[in-house]
Amino acid sequence: MEKTKRENYFLWQRGYGVFSMSKSQTMIVSNYIKNQTNHHKKISFEDELKLILKKCAIKYDEKYLWD
Repeated sequence: MEKTKRENYFLWQRGYGVFSMSKSQTMIVSNYIKNQTNHHKKISFEDELKLILKKCAIKYDEKYLWD
């Protein structure tokens, strides 16, 4: 099977984060994903991740969040 150009550039990132959601939030999350580009014009991914971690009371050391 021939790889597409995009597949040739696939790389795993060094880290990752995992969040779960309830089934009742599926449409909200789906809409968020569809509108990420516009959403992140208002707040950066980095700032939003820190807000999510704070909201979920997840302790973190910022030096481990970014490469």
